[in-house]
Amino acid sequence: MVKVLERSTELKVVGAGLGLSSNAWKGIVRLGTIDDLEMKCRLIKSMKFLDQKGDLISEMDIECLNHKYKEKVS
Repeated sequence: MVKVLERSTELKVVGAGLGLSSNAWKGIVRLGTIDDLEMKCRLIKSMKFLDQKGDLISEMDIECLNHKYKEKVS
């Protein structure tokens, strides 16, 4: 059973996305659909983790990790 807790008084669109790990990218390459995906996606450059007030807890430089490990995350 899943219990969803929501504090907002209304539902509204705030943005959406789908993140793919480096393992997912490897699978897409093996399927031969990487060119189509790369034309339509935007690579993540960084990730920010915020607390409930919106204050920054930490930040991760994804672009640097992609370069360092020769992997893609999007």
